[in-house]
Amino acid sequence: MRRNCYIDFAMILFYSLRILREHSFVARGLSCRFSWLLVDEFQDTTDVQIAIIGELNRHLQSRFFLVGDESQSINGFAGARPDLGQAFAVDVQAEQNFVLTGKFRCAPQIVNPAETLTPRMPAMLSAGAAANVA
Repeated sequence: MRRNCYIDFAMILFYSLRILREHSFVARGLSCRFSWLLVDEFQDTTDVQIAIIGELNRHLQSRFFLVGDESQSINGFAGARPDLGQAFAVDVQAEQNFVLTGKFRCAPQIVNPAETLTPRMPAMLSAGAAANVA
C-alpha cells in the first residue's frame, strides 16, 4: 500500500485524527461550518471515529445528534465499540431521554422474536408499512 501511495479506510481515519489534533484550525473550521453533526448507527463507531468527533467537540461549535442501538451493533469485526457510546454521550452532554421504538424496515415476524431475545423498555415495534406485512 505504501509503495503504491494507497491508503485504506483505517488510514483515512488515522490521518484525519492526526490532522485534527496537530492542526487545530482544521477542527475549528469544521466545527464552525457545521452547527449540527448527525451520526447514525452510532453503535458501530470505533474508538478512532469517536476520537475524531471528540476533537470537533473540543472546539464547542458543533452539536451532535447521535442515533444508535447497542444491541444492533454488527461491526465488532471492524473495531466497533458500542460500549463507548454512553461515555461519549456524557462527554458531549447529550440528552438521552429520546427513545426510538418504531422499526420501519422489519415486519412483526422479525421484530417480535428479536424483542423476545433482547427486550427493551419501551419495546421495539414494527411501524409504518412494515407493520402491515403478514
